[in-house]
Amino acid sequence: MAERVRVIAVVDWRRQRVHGFTTSDTEAQQWCVDIVARHGGDPLAATMTVDLVDIPEITN
Repeated sequence: MAERVRVIAVVDWRRQRVHGFTTSDTEAQQWCVDIVARHGGDPLAATMTVDLVDIPEITN
């Protein structure tokens, strides 16, 4: 069975793009703070979502 890792996606809704993926809560929160600040304090400018992702097993 493949191992699973918790991944956070951060979305910049004003630019309509994914800003990035990370496993760090602190990094994701800072990205959201930066995006909201960039868009004049609009709290709806950024979103974080969390999911578990399978890490494929690598065989040689």
